[in-house]
Order: sequence, then C-alpha cells, then structure tokens
Amino acid sequence: MTGSEDFVEIIRAAVEADPGNLGLRVDLIELLLQDHLDEAAVQIDRVAEQGANAATVKVLRARLMAARLRAGQAPDAAPDASATGAAPTGPASVPPPPAPWATSP
Repeated sequence: MTGSEDFVEIIRAAVEADPGNLGLRVDLIELLLQDHLDEAAVQIDRVAEQGANAATVKVLRARLMAARLRAGQAPDAAPDASATGAAPTGPASVPPPPAPWATSP
C-alpha cells in the first residue's frame, strides 16, 4: 500500500469508529474523490442521510461529478433537477422564440 492508501485506511477506520462525525466523513470523501469514486458516492449519500447541510452535499456531488468527468467515467444517471436545485433544461423549459412580426424594429 502507498502512503496515501494507508492514510485513507486510517481515516476510514476513524469514520467506522465514529459514524456520526460528519466532518470526519467529509474528510474521507475528500480523500476518496482522488481514486475511489464509487465509494465516495456511497459516502456522500450517507452524509446526506445523516442530515448534513444541503449546500455541502451539493458541492460534494458536484466535485464527484467533476472527478468522474476527469477520470473519463460517465455518470450513472443525470441528477434529478429537484435534488440539485437546478432549473430544468430541455424543450419544456425553453420558451419558443417570438414570432418575427411580434418584434418591433
């Protein structure tokens, strides 16, 4: 094991010993985002279930998505717009352009 893997194992053991410590779990997620993206996703879900600040969870999910894109991994599924707080996109959310005769010169 490399030094960084040893450190991840130490933090992982600390999280298992104190599962309610959100700060420690977020630290673990930060480490997992480097090489263990699937486990990071599981830990992000646990942080959300434990009632972490919604903004923190949103940032962690965005960082996970960025890490997956950098690694060339396609995300499992597009996040639900209601879960991310983003405005919906697609044909239903884009108003049609005005008719040419409706605009004034």
